[in-house]
Amino acid sequence: MKPPRTIDRGNPKLESLYDPLHPAFLRLLEGAAAQSRSAKRWLGICGEMAGKVELLPLLIGLGFDELSMAPGLIPAVKERLGELDSGECRALLQRAGRCADAGEVRQLLAEFNGRGGSAPIICPSGADPIGLPPRGAAGVIAAEWVSLDSPSRTPSEAIKELCGLLELAGRVSDASALEETVWKREGTSTTNLGFGFALPHGKSSRVRASSIAFLRPRRPIRWSGKNSAPVRAVLLIAVPEHGGKTHLRLIAGLSRRLMDEGFRESLFAAAEAPTVLALINSAVAVG
Repeated sequence: MKPPRTIDRGNPKLESLYDPLHPAFLRLLEGAAAQSRSAKRWLGICGEMAGKVELLPLLIGLGFDELSMAPGLIPAVKERLGELDSGECRALLQRAGRCADAGEVRQLLAEFNGRGGSAPIICPSGADPIGLPPRGAAGVIAAEWVSLDSPSRTPSEAIKELCGLLELAGRVSDASALEETVWKREGTSTTNLGFGFALPHGKSSRVRASSIAFLRPRRPIRWSGKNSAPVRAVLLIAVPEHGGKTHLRLIAGLSRRLMDEGFRESLFAAAEAPTVLALINSAVAVG
C-alpha cells in the first residue's frame, strides 16, 4: 500500500498543489472554525497565511480568534483589521467557497480589497480581458506587490510568490501560466544579473497589465550554478503577450539603474514598500 501523498511547498514536485486560496481548502478551514465554535474552543492560525494583509478578509470571515505572525508584519495587519467589516468578510468567504478554483478566489479577493469591501461582489467566470489593467489599478508597481521579508528560499519559491502577488492583485489571471512562461525564459538563459539581483521576466496572455513585483528574501538565494553570486533581491517583470517592446524597455531601465551601486544599496536597505516603489518608478520613468 502506497503512503498518502502530502503537499509540501518546499518540494518542487508537489509545490503546484500548494495553494491556500483553493476553495476546497477554504471550506476545510471553515469547517474547522465551525466545529471549534460549536465546541466553544479557541482557534488560532500561525504561519505565512496569517501574516498576509491581503488575505485578512477571508481570515476574518473564518472567525479565527488569533492570528500569529512575524513581529514586523503586525503593524500593517492591525491597520487593515481596523478597516474591515466582519459581516462583509463573512459574505466574501461564502462567495469564495462557491468559486471554481483558486484563480477565481484571487480575483474575488482582489476586487474586495480594491473597493474596500463595500461594493457587491460576484464570483468571476469566463475569460479575462487581456492587456487591460483592472479598474482602479495602480501603475507598473504597487506596495502590495513588494515583499521585503520573504521566506522564499529557492528561485522556484521566489518566482511562485511574485506571480502569486500579481494574481492576487488582479494583474495576472493565472499565476501558474505566468510561472511557466518565466521558467521557459529562465531555461534559455539565467536572469541572475549579478550584484545580488535577479530579473526574471515573461510575456503571457494571462498578464492583464505590465507589472513589476519585488522580493527581498530573508536569506540570499542561490539562483543558478555553483559559481553564480547569491541573489539578495528579485525583480519580476510581467508583460501582456501583445505588449510590444514594453518588457525590453522595463528591463533596460532597471538594468541601467542596477549598475549604480547607490541604487542597489538603497533597494537592499529599503525598510518600507513606498521606498521601493519610488526607486523602481524612477528607474523605469513611470509617473
